[in-house]
Order: sequence, then structure tokens, then C-alpha cells
Amino acid sequence: MNSARLAAALATALLGLACSSPVQAPANLLGHGETGLTDLSPQGSLRYGLTFFSSGLYWSEWRMYGLYPGQDAADLSAYGREEGGFRAEGDRLAMNAQRLETWDLFYPADSRRQVQEPYPSGKAPFDGARFEILGDRLILHYTGVGAADEPVQATREYMAVR
Repeated sequence: MNSARLAAALATALLGLACSSPVQAPANLLGHGETGLTDLSPQGSLRYGLTFFSSGLYWSEWRMYGLYPGQDAADLSAYGREEGGFRAEGDRLAMNAQRLETWDLFYPADSRRQVQEPYPSGKAPFDGARFEILGDRLILHYTGVGAADEPVQATREYMAVR
């Protein structure tokens, strides 16, 4: 086995071990939260979800509703879910995106979800984000991407869902 393959195998094994043991994170960070619905133009709405598991895994999701003609406002039109590992370092998140799953009703009815593994964009969008927890609210302060692909400071707030 060449050294590159050995290094890749070792990295995969270590990632598996890291994700199989409980993560060091504030207990109130663990669980599922959602944003409110955001209206889209010309129709439809968008909601984000974020789940931190005690195993050290996370899911970051978005769901769009009522985008297409003939759909009711509550009908799912498209979704995406980023999956990976995380840890909390003080008030910062270290996130390692590993997989992206997407689906869109726009494509033929027999189309299946699309899975990209490894994660196609390299860095997880919330990697390095600062977080604060106020009651049932998780507030993330992160560097997002602006309309011209420039870095912009952004905030997203999730309410705990129980």
C-alpha cells in the first residue's frame, strides 16, 4: 500500500473513531433547531434546520415549499442536507462537511435525490462560526457569501424544536 493510501485509510479510521464517541459540546447545543419561514419571490418559502447529535455528527438542512405552479404553500418543492462531524471549541464551531444530499421536484418525478460524497464545496459553511445560546435560541455568527461571491458577515437564528 503506498503512503497516500495509507494516510487516507488512517484519516478515515480516525474520523470514524472521532464520530463514534460522545462529543465535547454544551448540552444545550445538542438537538434540533429551525428558522422561521422566509418568503421567496415570486412564490414559495424557505426554512433552515440544524441538528447536532451527541455522537459528534451534524445535519444542516434547507427546505423550500410551494415553489412550483399547482403546489400548495406547505408542499415540499426541494431540499438539501449537509452532513458531517463537529465539535465545539469554546464559543466556536469546528465543522467538517462530508456529504451533501439534494432533491428538487422541478426534475422529473422519477428522479431521485442527488448525493455528493465527499462534500463538493470543501469547507462547511458554518466552520469557524461563533455561536451563542439564549434560552431556546441558537444564534450563529458566520462568514457567508454575498451576491458577488464576496465574504460577508452573517447571522442565522434557530429556535429549538422539541
